[in-house]
Amino acid sequence: MIQSRSTSLFTALLLMLLFSSCSHQSTTDTDMSDKLQNFLNSSEITESALLCENEKMGLKYLLEDDLARASLEFNRALAAKPKDPLPHFLNGLTYHLISKKGDPKKAELAEIGYTLAIKRDPSHAYSFYYRGILMLEQKKFSEAQNDFASAVLNKPHEPKFFHGLAVSSYYIKDLPTAAGAINKALTKDPKNPDYLHTAAIIMAAGGDIEQAKKYQQKLTNIKTHQRKASFVTNRVNEWASFHKHLKLASDEETIASGGFEALRANIKGPKAGEERSEGSASTSPKIDDRMVIIDVVLILTQEENTDIYGLNLLDQLKFNYSLDHKFGSGFYTNFSSDNNGFSTDGPSKNSNFQYFLHSISIPAVSYSVNAATAQGTRSEILARPSLLARHGKSSHFFSGDNILFGFGTQNNIDFKEKEVGIFLQVTPHILDDGRVNVKLDVKRSFFVPQNPNVRQSSVNGFQTSTTRLISDVVLEAGDTLVLGGLSDRVHTNDRSGTQVLGDIPILDFFFSRQEETKGYKSVIILVTPRLPHYTYRTSASLKREAARSRTSLELAAMNEVRGRYTDWFKMYSNLGTVFDKLQGNQLYRELRTGDVSLEKWESKHNILPQIETVLSSVY
Repeated sequence: MIQSRSTSLFTALLLMLLFSSCSHQSTTDTDMSDKLQNFLNSSEITESALLCENEKMGLKYLLEDDLARASLEFNRALAAKPKDPLPHFLNGLTYHLISKKGDPKKAELAEIGYTLAIKRDPSHAYSFYYRGILMLEQKKFSEAQNDFASAVLNKPHEPKFFHGLAVSSYYIKDLPTAAGAINKALTKDPKNPDYLHTAAIIMAAGGDIEQAKKYQQKLTNIKTHQRKASFVTNRVNEWASFHKHLKLASDEETIASGGFEALRANIKGPKAGEERSEGSASTSPKIDDRMVIIDVVLILTQEENTDIYGLNLLDQLKFNYSLDHKFGSGFYTNFSSDNNGFSTDGPSKNSNFQYFLHSISIPAVSYSVNAATAQGTRSEILARPSLLARHGKSSHFFSGDNILFGFGTQNNIDFKEKEVGIFLQVTPHILDDGRVNVKLDVKRSFFVPQNPNVRQSSVNGFQTSTTRLISDVVLEAGDTLVLGGLSDRVHTNDRSGTQVLGDIPILDFFFSRQEETKGYKSVIILVTPRLPHYTYRTSASLKREAARSRTSLELAAMNEVRGRYTDWFKMYSNLGTVFDKLQGNQLYRELRTGDVSLEKWESKHNILPQIETVLSSVY
């Protein structure tokens, strides 16, 4: 009986503690929501035209955890403020939160949002920070380190930015940077349990077990984080045993030599690809068996009342991804037909094709499609075929209808076949430096009714309009060519009414009806050549591919951090030398994914103050 009562009492106490914890968290989130809501309702925001209504509504839905509606509002805000980094950041943050709730594909859109915010404002520290978190979640540790470094450079008083830099540096085995960054974070927030956790692990990994145990003890003294303290204690002991086993912890002479430069020179990953040997050419067959994969995306956009309503997706793509684009042109030809065959009407005055080159991806296209769709423009991806072509040989793609027409009298009918739709022909050539020369021939054809009041099937002849674009470009493997201009406009003006009365001013309003319809359809084609992953990857091509996704300014962030915080690498050079000596399978087994991590950023308790900080920096 006594044991039963003790068990019941323990259960009751446990439930009370859980309820108290949940209640405290709920109260905290409510307080933060009220605080941000008060900020949004403040006069400096409500009386300012800098924050549009769609952004205000999006933030409201974000507070209510209605992420789908929040994303819709932020996408609408992009049309009104395409040059403003704020809607891109908020949109990326919303996609990021959606991905954390079980839709991992939205993580790609989140990266696009953060990247576009950075493009609009290269000093937008929080866009760098959250993109760094995203890279860390995807285990792209080098990219994460550069993003956190950029955040630190733009906002050097934010401890969480230094913590992110420390965590990412740990996973790429850059111990001096990791130790210096976590020390900086602890200087600004010395009692933060996450920072103490990270500091203990980093010092233990570098062989400074004494300092690691000091951080471990400080964490143990925080009564509310005993589980974290227990984990850190076990890992510090494991690292201590590891160093002792290898007899490196006491080798002071070895530890004192080399330093950071030795670390950088000796920590190398496995080679991603090798040049093909010159001798291989003699054994290769006469037929060139090199191949190129051509990814094609066909996007259809439809707009109505284009003079006052709609968002051209091609314009959006050009605006978002035109840092280093190159322009070209095509030509437009009308073909008409009667019973005697086809004839050419000549060039059209509506010829205005444009294309541009930039390294964009399917998520980048989806990001712009979502923004366009939010404005009422109906956009859809029609097809996403992947074509395989041999070096120097053509590959074809057709999407449309193959229609058989009958001409002539009842006793003498002549049949003709006509393809109507989109035809694409690509011919790739692999260059010696790994780039791809792509020759494209794109054609789009559609029927044009001769008379809108007569059914097309009752007309003896038929008329088609064909748009054609021929292009010859050189791309890096993985770069995307965006072709635009395959479009047509429809403008109809119908009027009906009663004779005489329908022509009298004022009365014509009651006795006549006029309807004007404007429409615009456009097909955008994205062509991306890719080399098969396992063949024909030269060293020069691999290096260019690694650097292509980020600008040189972003990639230089870590170099600038090293120049600004030189004391890190003097103070913690021993840690780098230890890692220099530990290269091999044993070290990689000791470096575990769960060793260090960032705080749970996606909760309202953590994210709302940062949104307020971002908004405050704008106003």
